[in-house]
Amino acid sequence: MKWECKRVVIAGGGSDMGVACAKKLLCQGAKVVLIDISESLLAKADGLKEEYPEGIWTCIGSVVSVSDMEKAMAFAKEKMGGMNVLINCAGTGGRGTVEEMRPESWQLALDVTLTGTFHSCRAAIPYLREAGGGRIVNVASIGGRANRPVNTGYSASKAAVCGLGRYLAKELKADRITVNTVAPGPINAGMFKASEGTEDAEMQKARKMLEETVVLGRLGEMDEIADGILYFVDDAAEAVTGEILDINGGAYMC
Repeated sequence: MKWECKRVVIAGGGSDMGVACAKKLLCQGAKVVLIDISESLLAKADGLKEEYPEGIWTCIGSVVSVSDMEKAMAFAKEKMGGMNVLINCAGTGGRGTVEEMRPESWQLALDVTLTGTFHSCRAAIPYLREAGGGRIVNVASIGGRANRPVNTGYSASKAAVCGLGRYLAKELKADRITVNTVAPGPINAGMFKASEGTEDAEMQKARKMLEETVVLGRLGEMDEIADGILYFVDDAAEAVTGEILDINGGAYMC
């Protein structure tokens, strides 16, 4: 299937990762719907909407809400004429020990990262089946694959996303829907990206400590993670399902 035939929905589409994926997809000729919880997050894609006015649409919705996801997938079909790819980028982070973590923070991590992925997959599957098959790509994290300085809610929910992807790959095989997972390592984004070229000693120290946990000695770039996600979307990955792609600069070996 050519890229021009890809009809992609990105849940958590207002995230840096969602926008990075959208940009690469649009450059290839795909059509994209971004879903996120607010106009302010979706505003990150305003430049893409100006550049590709007939290729990208945005929709406000929360992955925590079943009805929001059902409405969002219906919106995607209306705008794109159907969908054959779902990318799940929604998630939430944090730090702290088991005793430090408040129960509501634990629940939020599960609701957004794990249950949110379930909700969007569940809402999208009928449309992927209607298209004759398709791709689901979920985003987990090295935090769900190895011991990292993240909190228990983040680690547990990301690990569960990996398990969910492998199960769905088997369940959906007859529908020609592949399901794969990308697990990024430390990324040069957010506060780290904003501090580049500054004299913020605290952030530079934090960056150096994190870089020392990576064999390559640097943080990953958002475009590198997006390239991994798009590999699973590409026709080259037609025979790949139930896999987890770790993009972490060799952090496993440190």
